[in-house]
Amino acid sequence: MVKGIYIHIPFCSYRCPYCDFTSIVDPPLNHEDYVSLLLKEANLYREMETRIETLYLGGGTPTLLSPSLIDWLVEGIGEVFDLSEIKEVTVECNPETYRYGEFKELLKTGVNRLSLGVQSFSERGLSVLGRRHSVEDSVRAYHSAREAGFENVNIDLIYAFPGQRAEDIELELARTGELNPDPVSAYMLTPSENTP
Repeated sequence: MVKGIYIHIPFCSYRCPYCDFTSIVDPPLNHEDYVSLLLKEANLYREMETRIETLYLGGGTPTLLSPSLIDWLVEGIGEVFDLSEIKEVTVECNPETYRYGEFKELLKTGVNRLSLGVQSFSERGLSVLGRRHSVEDSVRAYHSAREAGFENVNIDLIYAFPGQRAEDIELELARTGELNPDPVSAYMLTPSENTP
């Protein structure tokens, strides 16, 4: 019995040097065509026995899709699979991709949980990780999501990046505590074979 669905959105505005997930910076097809293809693929599994409790849009950067495209995707999945027992619809979000208005629209689509890719609360950490957003972007995105009405906002952090010290980790934890996110996901940087 399938209880969860993960949908990969491979689009990125840039490629992070640590990432070994499938991602595309210059896609050969547009976002609308990709969503259409995802829904066609979902139909191939229509007869599968499911009781869907979680739907997770990961990436890549799912918030490169507009809220209206995410709405189309979530609605389309709901036409294929019974979502009457759904508890959580999560979308991964880069801090620089959405503002208050987009978060407000996203909330209307049925998304009830954000996973915010902060990665580091230090500018040096963001630079080492090749991220293009700032600490200020992360804080703004977190507060904008809360103001828009999101009650469940997860923060993703990466630790053990080159040059990180114990005091850097203390700073990460202090800034995370100031925001008081719901869950926090902390991932140790794992060098992958095909990444810088």
